Amino acid sequence: VNGEMCIYNKNGELFKNYYGIHSNWVDTYPEDKVVIYGNFENEIGIAQFDEQYNLIKNNIILKSDNLHIDPAIIKIHGEYYFTATEIVGNVNNADVNQENGRYTVKLYKTSNLLNIEYITDIISEQYNIEDVDLIEFDNGLGLIYEKETVDKGNSSIEIISSNGKDYKKYEKNPVLTAKDLPKGASKVDFRDPKIWKGNDGNFYCVIGSRPADGSGQILLYRSKNGFEWEFVSILAKNQNRYGKMWECPDFFELDGKYVLLTSPQDMLPEGLEFHNGNGTLCIIGELDPETHTLKEQFCQGVDYGIDYYAMQTLLAPDGRRIMIAWMQNWDTLAYRCNDSGWFAQMSLPRELSVKNGRLYQVPIRELNAMRANKVEYNNVV
Repeated sequence: VNGEMCIYNKNGELFKNYYGIHSNWVDTYPEDKVVIYGNFENEIGIAQFDEQYNLIKNNIILKSDNLHIDPAIIKIHGEYYFTATEIVGNVNNADVNQENGRYTVKLYKTSNLLNIEYITDIISEQYNIEDVDLIEFDNGLGLIYEKETVDKGNSSIEIISSNGKDYKKYEKNPVLTAKDLPKGASKVDFRDPKIWKGNDGNFYCVIGSRPADGSGQILLYRSKNGFEWEFVSILAKNQNRYGKMWECPDFFELDGKYVLLTSPQDMLPEGLEFHNGNGTLCIIGELDPETHTLKEQFCQGVDYGIDYYAMQTLLAPDGRRIMIAWMQNWDTLAYRCNDSGWFAQMSLPRELSVKNGRLYQVPIRELNAMRANKVEYNNVV
C-alpha cells in the first residue's frame, strides 16, 4: 500500500508493513523464507523473514539507471544463486520497425544473503528475454527462458547450463521452436514454459499455445536430460469455450486428481464463475496414460476478483502445493501512476487442495503465527 510491501490477514486487515520494500517482480525460496524482488525503481533486493514473518534481512543488491526484471533464485549445496535481467533501451518492444532493447541476464551468488558475489553475464542479446527460471541439473545449474523477436512476436524456449564453473548457452539452442509445434499451432503465441521433474526421472514442460481455431491450448513436452525435448501431446484444448489464448499454464497432481491452471485472455462472462476480460481457469480431471491428455471432469475460476492472473505453484518440502499469482491483469495495466510502487505486486500465497471436484484455497498456515488478540462471539442472534 502506497508503495510499501505489506501483509494482510484473511479478513483483509493489515498485519504488517515492510517500510521501504517495493516489489513488482518476485521469486522465493520458501524453505528459508527468502524473497528476491525487483521494482520499477530499478532495484533488486533480497529479504528474509522469521517464523512470525518479522523481517530479518533486507539487502538492496543492485541499484541501477536501468530496469532489472524477473529475478530468480535457487539454493544449491548451501549457496544461493540468483539472476536479474537488465534492460538497456526499449522495454517489451512490440514494433518490428524499432530496435529491441538489450536484455542481459546477470548471475550472482551468496551464502548469507549479505555478501553478494557477481559471477557473470549469462546471456546478453537484443531480444525480449522473459519468464526466466533457474533449475538444478544433475551436473550443475540451468537457466530456462522465453526469447521473443518482439513482444508477443515469434518466440522460442532456450536453455543455458553450467558445470558449476563455466556458464554457456546450450550449443543446440533453441530447444523448442516452431518445428516442435503441432499442426496448425501459432508460431507467435507460444510461451510461458513451466518445467518440473516427474516421478519417472524425466523432465516435463507445459507451454501455452494458440491453435488454428484462434482459441487456446496447452502443449506437453518431455525430456530425459532437460536439454533435448520432444513433443508429447496437446494436453488440453480450449475449442473456443473459455476466452482465447491460454497463458501461464501450470500442471500437477493433487489429492488423486490432475489439475491444470491457466490464464485465458479475452474471456466472456459466465454467470458468477468467470468475469469479462483476462481471467483464470482451473480444469480438474484424469490424465490418460496412453494419449497423455487431460480428461476434463470439472472446470472453475481460480479467483473471483479481477486482479489475479498468471498463477503458478510450487511443491513445498512437506508436500503442500502452494500458489501465488500476479495481483494485476492486462486490462488494467495501463492505469498506473508513476509513483504507485505497490502496483502489480504478487498475491498472498495459498495452500491448495481438491475436494468434491473443486479447487480449495486457504492462506498458507505460516500466517497463523502472525495472528494475535483473538476476538470471538458465540450464540449471537
